[in-house]
Amino acid sequence: MGAGDTTSLDLVLLPLPVPDVEAQQIDTTTGAIVLKGDLPAGAVVRVDGRVVAPGLRVLTVPPGSHWVTLAAPGRETDSSRVEVQQGSWSEWPIPELARSLDHIQETVSDSGLPVQPQTPSADVPLRLDSAPDYR
Repeated sequence: MGAGDTTSLDLVLLPLPVPDVEAQQIDTTTGAIVLKGDLPAGAVVRVDGRVVAPGLRVLTVPPGSHWVTLAAPGRETDSSRVEVQQGSWSEWPIPELARSLDHIQETVSDSGLPVQPQTPSADVPLRLDSAPDYR
């Protein structure tokens, strides 16, 4: 290039929290989903059903609508739709996952409390004080 020559560049600007190494992963012909927040231990992230490499925070995807799913041991799974524009990125705040019912039942089981609700025995009649009104 000589003095006064120009060249065009395709640039994608990202917020400061995304490290430079990850910012370089975004191609201007595609888009990206940027994971924001802390992942729970053992978390598995999927985009459109495909498992994402552990620790990856910038997920390069084609433009359009994508389903992002987060699963972790002992936690309920959460998923949501993320829209991504070409040459741009969309933030996906990592949700707080609720404890799963299975995990709660294991905890109760370890405490010695009954895991399954007790059902009345055949010799104990059920009593209804009033009939339901279905009007």
